[in-house]
Amino acid sequence: MLRFFIITTNCAMLALLLIGLPAATRAHFGNVQLSSASSGRLLMFWGLGIAAAANILAALIFIKGRKQKIVCWEWAAVFGALLLAHWAFTRGYLNFDWLKQSLALVAETSLIPQNAAATSRRKSMRLQFQNRDRIRREIAREIGAHSIHGRNRRSNFLRLLN
Repeated sequence: MLRFFIITTNCAMLALLLIGLPAATRAHFGNVQLSSASSGRLLMFWGLGIAAAANILAALIFIKGRKQKIVCWEWAAVFGALLLAHWAFTRGYLNFDWLKQSLALVAETSLIPQNAAATSRRKSMRLQFQNRDRIRREIAREIGAHSIHGRNRRSNFLRLLN
C-alpha cells in the first residue's frame, strides 16, 4: 500500500511539474506572451529539485521497507535526470538541431515515391516564399532609407506597395 502511495504521489508531482506548471506560468493574450519565460524555468527547476530532494529524504529517513526505499530512489533518479536535462537545455548544452536536420533530410529524401505534380507544386510554393521574402526585404530597405529623411514610414510603405 505504501508503494502505491509513493508511486501515485510521484506521478501526480510529475504531471503537475510537466503539464500544470507550464500551463499556469504562460499567460497568453492572442499571440503575445504576457508572462516571463524565466519565471517558468525557475519554477520548473525548483520543482524538480524539491521533488528529487523529497524522494531522497523519504528514502533515507522516513521509509523503512526495502522495496519502498528502492521505489523512492528510482523516483529520485527520474527527477534528478529531468533536473539535469532541464539544466542542460536552459544552458544550451542540449539542443534539438540534430532532430530538425534529420527530419528535414527525411522529408527531402522520402522513401515514398511522389508524383511530379506534387513536387512541382512544392517547388513553386518555395519560389513564392523566396520571392515574398525578397520583396519584404526590399520594402524594408526602402522604408529604412526614406525614414532617415524624416518621411512617414507608413506612407512610404503604402507608396511602395502601389
